[in-house]
Amino acid sequence: MDHWDVALVAKAACFGGHAAVLQWLERDAGMYDVEHKRQEINMDLAAAAAHSGHVSLLQRQMAKVAAPRKAARMRWRLLFCDVALGCPLPVFRDLAEQWRRLGPPRPPLVAAADEDGGAILLHALWSRTPDWKEKVELVLARRPDLLAAVTADQLMLKNLGHNLINWAAAYPDFEQRLRYLVSDKGAGVPPAAAAAAARAGHVGALRFLLDECGVQLSDDCIWGAADRGQHAVLEFLRGRGQLPSFRCDGRTLDASAAPACVLAATAATAGFSGVLTSGFWSRVLTRAVRQGADVAALRYLHEQLGAEVQLQPIAEAGSVEQLEWALGVAAGAAGAAYAAAAQGPAPAAQHLQLAALATGNTATASHLHARGVAPVLPAADQVLTPGPFIAVRWLVQQRLAVQAAAADGAGAGGAGAGGAAAVAEAGAAGRAAAVGEAASVGEAAAAGGASGEAAVGLANAEWDKLLAWVGEDGRLRGRFSENQWEWLRTAFLASAVLPHATAASTADGQNASPVTQSGVVKMTYKREQAAAASAGAGGSEHNAAAGARADHERDRERLEEVMAVRRLVVAGVERRFREAVVREEALKADECGEAEYRSQYRAYYSSSDDGGGDDDDNDDD
Repeated sequence: MDHWDVALVAKAACFGGHAAVLQWLERDAGMYDVEHKRQEINMDLAAAAAHSGHVSLLQRQMAKVAAPRKAARMRWRLLFCDVALGCPLPVFRDLAEQWRRLGPPRPPLVAAADEDGGAILLHALWSRTPDWKEKVELVLARRPDLLAAVTADQLMLKNLGHNLINWAAAYPDFEQRLRYLVSDKGAGVPPAAAAAAARAGHVGALRFLLDECGVQLSDDCIWGAADRGQHAVLEFLRGRGQLPSFRCDGRTLDASAAPACVLAATAATAGFSGVLTSGFWSRVLTRAVRQGADVAALRYLHEQLGAEVQLQPIAEAGSVEQLEWALGVAAGAAGAAYAAAAQGPAPAAQHLQLAALATGNTATASHLHARGVAPVLPAADQVLTPGPFIAVRWLVQQRLAVQAAAADGAGAGGAGAGGAAAVAEAGAAGRAAAVGEAASVGEAAAAGGASGEAAVGLANAEWDKLLAWVGEDGRLRGRFSENQWEWLRTAFLASAVLPHATAASTADGQNASPVTQSGVVKMTYKREQAAAASAGAGGSEHNAAAGARADHERDRERLEEVMAVRRLVVAGVERRFREAVVREEALKADECGEAEYRSQYRAYYSSSDDGGGDDDDNDDD
């Protein structure tokens, strides 16, 4: 990050009112590395604080800002507009006096002053504060000419007022503000008011504009409401008969009968061009899924409009109910539950499960696994690169739930039908089990039996990938948080040790460092010596009870050794993460030092007044 990146983070801190973050950025993150930009940065931070109404932060930043220069007057005008937008009336009034704003314009600057005053009036009108009306009255009391000037300047209303009115449309009192402006003050209707009301779902304001102000409904209103999923607005327009009809692929949408979410998805998919091409209704169905439509809407699109049911968008963004219906359609039993389909299990479609995990939709991922559509749980590296942490957590829980169920089934009657049923139920329920160490693929197949699992639990190599991806690179790049790493670390350390696992096999499977390998050798040698001594001492008098105790003691020591190796593995991840942080900090310091050197170099030679006689001698330097 350079100093401008840090300044952007600081600006966000001022928007949010995070004074402690701002102090840290100033002190430790190099926000003022370019000294001649200090004034500009402080002005931007003051504007961000004013915009969101954080008065103490505004005052803190203003104390660092020098008196306005001629070249910076525009920034001061914009700063006062942010004060009008976000700060309460007393602050707005005091700064208007202090900065000599809202005074009568001097003749040579009438046009510019009117433009400034109009911007202040609009920012006060669409202010975030509840005393917006008092601020407007204060502006008009000092500059009564501004209302007519702003009303006549349609370009200003269109350009400057567009963003402001979109913000204000989300306010509960948006209709009240429009009535104040139009009915009480006699001003014209802002050009973007109707579209802003439609996008924000403000039916009352839209009714006022259409019925009392004579505003004509534009396509912007329909597309905006559809794109934001404002069903109440679409129902209002449907009741007035003002929704357009859509026809494509020989099917026509009945605007009077279609569900509101279908209307929204249709209008949003059509877009501003209104050009409909082949496959339009299938694209509408995909958008409806992403906008949260229910099963009834999807069924309407499929049955009434011929939309093709695509499983991947539903796996990514849909619900389990939608997926169940879609699987039924895909199996040739439209409208029936997938469990009732006579065709049997659908062909394996692991890509659907991976698509669901990539978007964090673990509910549909679990359902695909339970239904046998994705019978084999993915490998660790398949969910790491594209997926969020919830996908990593899901994989750990699922794989180890299957392992626990396999162990339960083996204890209750081997890996036959009972074991297979337990494994299948574990996959369906997705219950979180105690985290365990994995068996090999061959052991997994034996334990899974008829369930068809390709892997049970997590192998050491897979744990190694997960720990490195989350604990090292993930934390370093900000992809994963400390809490997420703590969850994975705890899960790994809490995992059960399989009977065949040893310290040596664990260290080898975890790609342990030479230091860890050396420690493993010492632990193994010590345990073997103890076992040999125990056998020699017992001799022929060794009985069954003593042998059982010895076996139990060896198992306990083996367990302790494996857990010691795991702790060393986790410590290695932590060490490598800290080393990477140190390297990053050193690299940043080198880059900052190089940038400072180059800046000083350019400043020195740009300020030189030499006639050029000695310039050639300095080239090599």
